[in-house]
Amino acid sequence: MATAFLAAYGDKDFDALADLLDESVELVHYNRPIAHSGKDEVLAMFRASADPEGNFPDRRFAAPVRVLPKDDLVVIEHIWEATARRDVAAMNCRAGERVRLDLVTILTVRDGHIVKYEEYG
Repeated sequence: MATAFLAAYGDKDFDALADLLDESVELVHYNRPIAHSGKDEVLAMFRASADPEGNFPDRRFAAPVRVLPKDDLVVIEHIWEATARRDVAAMNCRAGERVRLDLVTILTVRDGHIVKYEEYG
């Protein structure tokens, strides 16, 4: 599940992301004020993050440092990287700066779909 999710995110393959998400998926970024409920809302956030006119059009996850599956959870330690297209106060960066976030993402998976996406970092 982690490999499929990371590949779909990196490839900006929103059909593949949609196939991975449960209809009632919950997404929370605990260190930033981001929370979304439901497949449509979560997909809209992923699409916006990939917008060529958005703040970070080249956003990507580097290869995971660790992937730890346990029961219905998958813990991913990884790095999110991007170049700011403009000044982004919420990320404390200026246009042209490289941004790097060390993250831990926890996916809760049931019946082959992501039902919860929690991110720390």
